[in-house]
Amino acid sequence: MSNNYAGQQMSEGEWLLNNACNKYALMCLPHDYDAAYSLSTHWFSICREDKTKSPRQLAVKKCPNLFDPEYQRRLQRFQTRRGN
Repeated sequence: MSNNYAGQQMSEGEWLLNNACNKYALMCLPHDYDAAYSLSTHWFSICREDKTKSPRQLAVKKCPNLFDPEYQRRLQRFQTRRGN
């Protein structure tokens, strides 16, 4: 497997893990990009070290109502306004 996936110095698996961390961190902190990406980096290092943890588990631990339909509705409304 290449260590230069998508122009980054990481494997395809690490790139996918990083993508998932970014996605869930932005869902938890949609109003603050800096905090979300900091959280994403933290989760990435945790998940890379401990293969039993997933970004989704860490996101639910931080934001227990993350997959609640009401939260998802509000998140969708915010993302539509923001243009994402």
